[in-house]
Amino acid sequence: MGSLDAIAAEKASLITTLPAGGIAVVPDDAHGASFFTSAAQAAHATLWTAGTNPASTAHMDHLRTEASGTRFTAHIAGVDVAVHVPAPGLHLTRNALAALAACAALGVDLPKAAAALQAFAPGKGRGALSHIAGGTVTLLDESYNASSASIRAALDVLHHLDAARRIAILGDMRELGDFSTAEHAALAQPAATSADLVFCCGPHMKTLFDALPPPDTHGRTMPQPLPHWYAPPCVRGTRCWSRAVWAAACVT
Repeated sequence: MGSLDAIAAEKASLITTLPAGGIAVVPDDAHGASFFTSAAQAAHATLWTAGTNPASTAHMDHLRTEASGTRFTAHIAGVDVAVHVPAPGLHLTRNALAALAACAALGVDLPKAAAALQAFAPGKGRGALSHIAGGTVTLLDESYNASSASIRAALDVLHHLDAARRIAILGDMRELGDFSTAEHAALAQPAATSADLVFCCGPHMKTLFDALPPPDTHGRTMPQPLPHWYAPPCVRGTRCWSRAVWAAACVT
């Protein structure tokens, strides 16, 4: 859409469809706060923010991240509730908090809503974990779509999983226009921090490959596009993470 402001303006247009007195819940770290505030005022709606900022309408603290999930305490509109999200990832924790805030806005019982999160499981292509190769390899499947923010979130999940070795298989982020080169290169630090081995798939990811630390400080491979069904070397105790349609079967 050309810029982050344009994206924020488009998202803010959703708020203008609320009836007077309605409540909109937005992340407290989302770009474009002024757009959301203006849209809420125009709709005579109330704007709630959700995230880690103690000043937010819905905020979390006592955050504990584990390989099996995340625990935190949610404080929403004067109600405190303990929450367990049975999947790793701070981004999922934020999503859960926003969902609970929406429940509170609708008058739903918050403890019951929090308990219902126990049934949550990431969907196929959206963070699902599966055990392959006789259970010796775990695949983290994030192949549905790609943006800089979503790749960073998935790399953070990979970083916190227990494993002898971690492999990231990264495919091109498309439709970034003039931002493409900078956005791909900016993934070098999180990729190097989170993975022992990085596979770069596609011409745009060549930019990331060139920005990664040299092989003697961090394993990396393949500066050219990988074949559709390329299988990287996985060993016992490996975690493989896929982010691209090419990587959907990148396991051994």
